[in-house]
Amino acid sequence: MTAGNQTPRRWSFAGCCRCLTFVCALTGMLATPGWTADAEPPSEHAAGLFEVYARNRQEGVPNYVTEDVLLLSYGMIRTAVSRALERERHVGAVGRILAGLAAQVAAAPVDPANQANRDYLAVLLALWRGHDQIAGAGEPARAQAELDLARAAEVMTRSPLWGQTIDYTQFKPRGHYRGDAELERYFRTVRYAGTVLFAITASKATGVSEALADRLTRQAVRLARRIEQDPSLAKEHGDLLRSLNWRFGPPEDLPNAVLLALDGEPAETFRARLLALAKEQGLQPRIIGGVVDASQLEDGVTAADVLTGWRLLPQRYTPESEAFQRLVFNGTGAFQGAGDATPFGLTLINGRAVKGFPLLAELMALWGSQTSYERLQQQDEMAFEGYETAWERAQQALESADGLSALHQQLIRAGLRSASADRLTALRAFWTWQRYAALLYAKQSYTPAGKGLVLAPTRPPGARLEPSLPLYLALARVVEAHRRVTPHAAWAAFADLLDRVIAIALREAAPGGLTATDEAFLNDLDAALVALTGGPDAPIVVDVHTNPASREVLQEATGLARLVALTTGADQTARGARFTQCEFKHPMAERLSDADWRGLLAAAPPPCGATVAATQEEP
Repeated sequence: MTAGNQTPRRWSFAGCCRCLTFVCALTGMLATPGWTADAEPPSEHAAGLFEVYARNRQEGVPNYVTEDVLLLSYGMIRTAVSRALERERHVGAVGRILAGLAAQVAAAPVDPANQANRDYLAVLLALWRGHDQIAGAGEPARAQAELDLARAAEVMTRSPLWGQTIDYTQFKPRGHYRGDAELERYFRTVRYAGTVLFAITASKATGVSEALADRLTRQAVRLARRIEQDPSLAKEHGDLLRSLNWRFGPPEDLPNAVLLALDGEPAETFRARLLALAKEQGLQPRIIGGVVDASQLEDGVTAADVLTGWRLLPQRYTPESEAFQRLVFNGTGAFQGAGDATPFGLTLINGRAVKGFPLLAELMALWGSQTSYERLQQQDEMAFEGYETAWERAQQALESADGLSALHQQLIRAGLRSASADRLTALRAFWTWQRYAALLYAKQSYTPAGKGLVLAPTRPPGARLEPSLPLYLALARVVEAHRRVTPHAAWAAFADLLDRVIAIALREAAPGGLTATDEAFLNDLDAALVALTGGPDAPIVVDVHTNPASREVLQEATGLARLVALTTGADQTARGARFTQCEFKHPMAERLSDADWRGLLAAAPPPCGATVAATQEEP
C-alpha cells in the first residue's frame, strides 16, 4: 500500500507535554534532520543549478542533465510568463477598476457605507500609485491610519477601518515582485483587495459586531452593483478574475451575482438569507484565509461562517492549502505523542499543545511518498487527536484538484514512484517553485488563533541525461496544457526542448546509446534553458502558512545547488546539479524576501544545502 492510501495509526493520550520553543537558529532551520542533504560545511558553493552547468562549459566538463534542472526550468518559465502577463494586462486592469469605482463612489450620496467605501478605495488607490498620503477618503484620518499599517507591513492588529484583526505583515512585497517598483505596488494593492473581507456574519471570533456586519454587507452590495451596472467595469473585473482561474484556482468568496441575487430582501433578514444561500451553493471558504479566534466562536457558528463574504479581488483556492488547513488545529486536536520527538508542527494555543504548522512532508506522503510517511510517524507529526480523520479529509481535498493544480499533482505522483531521496528533494523543490509562482494569488492557510563572452573548451564525450522518462512525459503534458490555455512563445520553445529530451531518454535506454548529436544537445541544453528562463536561477523562499498564535510563518525554500558527478567510463565523468530544499519557521513580521534568504545562505556554514561531491556510476 502506498503512503497516499494509508491512514495514520491511532495514538494514546500522553500526559504532560514537553516544553516547547519556537526560536529558529540559522544552523537549525531544517524541519526534520536528514530531509535535505548536505549537513557538512561545504568547501565551495554554487548559488544555483545553472551555475554548475556554466562551470562545466568553462572547464570543459560534459553535462549530466538532471531531472532537477528541467523541473527548475518549468518553475522559472511559469514565473516569467506570469510576470509578463501581470505587466501587459493585470496592472492596467486593476488601475482601471479602482479608478472607475472611485469615481462612482465619489458621486454617491454621503452615508456610512459610502463613506467607508471611499476610505477603502482611497487606500487601494494610494497603494496602487505608491503614495504615502491618502486622498479622496470619506474619513481621512481613519483611512490614513489604515494606509500606514498596510505600507509598513509589520504587525497583526485590529484595523482602524474594518474593526477586524488583519495580518498586515502579508503586504510586504516578496518573490518576483520585490525590487520592481511597479510590481511592488501591484502586489500590495492586489493583496490588500484580496484580504479585506466584507463579512456577512457577526462574531466575537473576528470582532465583527452586528452593526459592522450590516455596514460591511451594504458596502459589498453597493460595490458589486456598481461593477455589474457598468459594462466596461463588469468586463474588466470579470476578465481579470477569469484569467486567474486555471493557473491559480477558483475564488472562494461570494461572487457579484450571488450577492446581488437577494438585493431587495428586507434588511433584517438579508445577511441570514445570504449565509443560507452561500451554504446551499457551496460558496463558503474551505481555507481559513484570515485571523479567527476559535475559542470565541458562538454555538453553531463555524470559522467558515464568519469568513463568508465578498472581496473585490479574491485570493485563490488550492487543494494543497485546504489539505494544510485540515491537518492543523482545529482540524486536529491535542497532542498525544508519547515518544521522545518534539514535532516540528507543535504549537501552544490557549495553553494547549496542538498542531500549529503543517509540513510539506505531509503533502508528499498524501501523494504517495512512503519515506515521508515514515518520517512523519517517527517524529510524532501525526500524534494529534483526530489526525486520522483529518488525513482522510486532506486526501479528499487533494483528489478534488482540477486545472493546473491537477496536472502538477499528476506529475508529483508520477515522480514519487521512485523512492530515491534525490527525487523526493527535487519534487519538494518543484512544489516550492509552484507556490512561489502563485505567491500573490494563492490563498494562504492560517492556524485559527555578468561575465565577458569567452570561448568554451571542447568537451570530451560522456554527456548524459538522467533516466527519468515518466517524469519527463508528465512534465511535457503540463507544458502542453499551458500552450493551450495560456499561449506564450516560451511554452512552445520549452515544449520543443522537452520533445528532444524525451527522444534522447528513449535512445539512452536502447542499444547503441546516445549519438554525438545527442551529447552536443545535452551539453548546450542549459544555455537554451537559461535563454527561456530569462537568466540563471538563485535560491528562493515563499511563506505558505501563518500561525498567529506563535506569530510565525511556515517558509519553504530552495537552498544552494548540490553537485552530482556521474562516472560514464574509465576516464569519463559528467557533472550535474541537484536541488536542496528547506522548511522552517520564521517570525511573521519578518517574512523573508529572496534577498533576505540569500543573505542567510551566505552564512558559514549555510543553513540549507551546499555544493558537495555526490558521485555515482552510470548503470
